[in-house]
Amino acid sequence: MRYSFRIDTAAIAPFLTTANGQVQLFSASAAKPGDAPHMLQVILYGQATGSGLRMYAACASQASHVFSANQPLTQNVNVLRFEINVGAGTAGSVRYWINADFTDPPTGVDDNHGVGLDNAASGGVIAAELGLSSATPVFRTNNSGAAVVFDQIQTSDDVSGPNFSAAAFSQCGDSAKPPSSKSTGLQERLQQHRCAGGMLNR
Repeated sequence: MRYSFRIDTAAIAPFLTTANGQVQLFSASAAKPGDAPHMLQVILYGQATGSGLRMYAACASQASHVFSANQPLTQNVNVLRFEINVGAGTAGSVRYWINADFTDPPTGVDDNHGVGLDNAASGGVIAAELGLSSATPVFRTNNSGAAVVFDQIQTSDDVSGPNFSAAAFSQCGDSAKPPSSKSTGLQERLQQHRCAGGMLNR
């Protein structure tokens, strides 16, 4: 399963050097969550040395059932791409690209240090959500009213049809509504409003 989007964090950049400031950008929920509710969860975090992505991936061989990895960000506008590979042992992995195409070598691979995520039992992705959520109090305090822009959204999943539901359209500050079953779906709607999130429920 592949997902990609561009994110512009310029409006909150001055505050991304604050420790404990973080917010979820993306999550892919597991079909069989068990001890790991997400196949992949992507967090934007801030710290004294700058901002970055913290990725949590379902991993059966970890005691916490989650493998985590950090990736620093060096600019405010970034195209983020993720590929979730579901399988037993070494077949399970998450590959990601920062400002590069899927055809390029990945920026990094989350595979439990070569052992593999062994994420087959999680059953793959049942729902995907894009937008700001689960912000820490520090993030909320420092960034109230600031806009974070999401656009250029692409996915290998089918996001059209009656199973689409709204997740974060209230952040648009306009009269945005979730697409209907006749809409072209998540990609068109989010590019149009350039700010909200949406969730696909299978």
